[in-house]
Amino acid sequence: MFSVSPRVTRPRFALGLAALAAAACAMVLGSAASAQGSTTLAFKELNKGSTFDFVDQAPLSTRKGEPSASAGDRIVFTNPLADATGKRIGRLYIHCTAVIAARLAPKAPYACEGVVVLGGGTLSIQAFLPHAGATVHGAVTGGTGTYANARGTFLSKPTKTGADDTITLAA
Repeated sequence: MFSVSPRVTRPRFALGLAALAAAACAMVLGSAASAQGSTTLAFKELNKGSTFDFVDQAPLSTRKGEPSASAGDRIVFTNPLADATGKRIGRLYIHCTAVIAARLAPKAPYACEGVVVLGGGTLSIQAFLPHAGATVHGAVTGGTGTYANARGTFLSKPTKTGADDTITLAA
């Protein structure tokens, strides 16, 4: 369990990291297609309805406004997932840990892990986020239900409303 500083929620910082939340590893089931034995899932990750917290570990940031990041600081967020028509089909749960200090937290690199929850099961994901707003490439490391023992990759490209995501599951 992580200790949470009273300075955890910073609305301005959360807005500045909306792109991070959108880019930081997500999946939304929208269309599935088979190509050369693999399965591709494409979907949208939505900022609307998301949650976000910045957990400032010691040494605490002394900056006013957007905090700095030290190694070990965390961002924790959830994003709704929708298909191409906008229908909500699941939720993304992510936690990321800053791996190098940065003067501004959105510029810090983060190692991220998460779970994509869909109607048929879950997918476990991992990614490296070089900075807020970056396109993210990551790995699918497992799954449950329909996605039991899943392996593959994902790509998350930030948009104004969240991210466009593609997951490619190996056969």
